[in-house]
Parts: sequence; C-alpha cells; structure tokens
Amino acid sequence: MATTVDTPRGRVVRLLTDRPIEFAEAYYGARSLDYEFAAFEFTLDAKGRGQGIAIPAARLLQDAEGQVTLETLPYTTGPERLIGVRKWGSEKAAN
Repeated sequence: MATTVDTPRGRVVRLLTDRPIEFAEAYYGARSLDYEFAAFEFTLDAKGRGQGIAIPAARLLQDAEGQVTLETLPYTTGPERLIGVRKWGSEKAAN
C-alpha cells in the first residue's frame, strides 16, 4: 500500500508492505513472525530530495474506536533514519 499527501513541508510518502520471512525465523516460530509488515515514510521537497524513516518489522493494531496504529518489534527494530532520499529521475543531491 502506498499513499502520498502534499503538505507545507513537502510531499509525504507512506509505504506499507509485507516483509520477507527467512527460513530460520519461520522454522523456529520466532516472535518476529507476529510483525509481518515493513513500513516507510519520507518527505520530499520541491526538488525531489528528502529524508524519513524505515520500520523493518511492524504489525497493525486496531483500538476500540477503530483507529489503526503501527507497533514495532520491541527492543530490536525501531525506526531507522533514511537520509539522502530522492525522487526517481531527479538530479543527485550535492555532496
């Protein structure tokens, strides 16, 4: 799933996808199997450059009011910072 929203800060892109499950993880029934998604969010400026976060293992939870939240695998895979993000086909950012 992907969404994009234009904001005063720039274009915010959000991606949610299933994540690869390794053989050993499935064989041993690791706790991480409950965290079946990977999520990404980044903001692009007018020149197509930006930064954001990646969450390599997460699960979706729904509360009593119907709000959906994203929960990360505790203590091992929190949000990782993405830097140097750029729109496909845009010029490389200056070093």
